[in-house]
Amino acid sequence: MRLRAEHIILFGILTGCAAGEPDEAVVSDASPRQVQIDADVVYGHKFGMALTFDVYHPAEPNGAGVIIVNGGLPPFITEEDGQYRLLDNSERSRPFQFSAQLLVENGFTVFNLRHGSSPKFVLPEIVADVRRAVRVIRDVAPDYGVNPERLGLWGGSAGGHLSLLLGASPEIGPQDAVDGNAPIEARVAAVVAYYPPSDLEAWRVEVARFFPAMDYPPERDRELSPVHYATADDPPTLIIHGDQDRLVLLSQGQLMYDALLEAGATSELIVVEGAGHGFEGEDIDLALAQSLAWFQRYLQ
Repeated sequence: MRLRAEHIILFGILTGCAAGEPDEAVVSDASPRQVQIDADVVYGHKFGMALTFDVYHPAEPNGAGVIIVNGGLPPFITEEDGQYRLLDNSERSRPFQFSAQLLVENGFTVFNLRHGSSPKFVLPEIVADVRRAVRVIRDVAPDYGVNPERLGLWGGSAGGHLSLLLGASPEIGPQDAVDGNAPIEARVAAVVAYYPPSDLEAWRVEVARFFPAMDYPPERDRELSPVHYATADDPPTLIIHGDQDRLVLLSQGQLMYDALLEAGATSELIVVEGAGHGFEGEDIDLALAQSLAWFQRYLQ
């Protein structure tokens, strides 16, 4: 499926247009992996900067999509002679915890989401970015051949926290209208989170006070903690956490898992023995296989 030009705008040709306005697009030809790439699609602006996501199209789409919440991940694509190419997992610069390639090869359309980050922006602003992006992606999903009711979120660490928070609290308010249009809930159908903070009040005491993104009034921690939003209608949520994680203790993943089960939601917690904050070797393979299986089960 080739995206129509009226539905994308690229950062490289940005002239202050809003997301969704027509403009010329730089789109990759089919690579040897048969992946069409739409790079730097704009979903909003702040401080004169564009907020963007990339879209990676599978050769045989299954009608479902996964939003990867990119919290400083290695790049998924490279540009060669003006054309974009999806990197093979073996080509990426650091051991990969997430794999756009794996999703695309299994028919999922991937939205690689970028949000404002610290130290310029703090967590409440970052949450607003991600909430806006999910709303925009839901709105335009049909233009990419994706059913908006078959979207998942995938993130790790801070991205895992954001994925849990958005999954459990898709609420909208007057401030959530997109470019004057009626508000759209930032709702998703499945979530996978690696080693995520879930109770920021406890996490701030443990280690989070050292992170620039936490430089906001501590009384807002409860509002931004996914554990307090667990309800029976939350999307099926998979949490994968190492038992030797010293940055985000296993208790953080356990708290969210317990809260979801108590609320009557569908959830699973996989504890990776001996793993710290970030998986290595066979633990990466395990996490990727379980993540793919989760999205296949609940999005297909």
